Amino acid sequence: MLEIVQGSLEDPLDLVLADASGAAVDVSDATGPLTLHWRKPDGTVVDVALTNTNLATGSVRRTFATGDTDLTGMHHAQVLVPRAGGLQTFPLDGSHFRWIVWPKI
Repeated sequence: MLEIVQGSLEDPLDLVLADASGAAVDVSDATGPLTLHWRKPDGTVVDVALTNTNLATGSVRRTFATGDTDLTGMHHAQVLVPRAGGLQTFPLDGSHFRWIVWPKI
């Protein structure tokens, strides 16, 4: 789990999309951009773009932009992958990717 200090933009959020066994899922057949569906600690929900670092190995990245790390606390997200058969959500078990933003001293 990523831990980052409030206001820092240096460390990206790297995620691997995996199946129930933990094996990476090839999502190179995505029919559009992948999206991070993100719930912030204050309850707001936003959809932001992901960078496709290696879709064949399920690797995606969110490079934080100004404002992304302003709210301290636990952040939760799911990755939305558009596919020919419809939208697929990761993690597949309905849980969330999580990361924490710590307050700046």
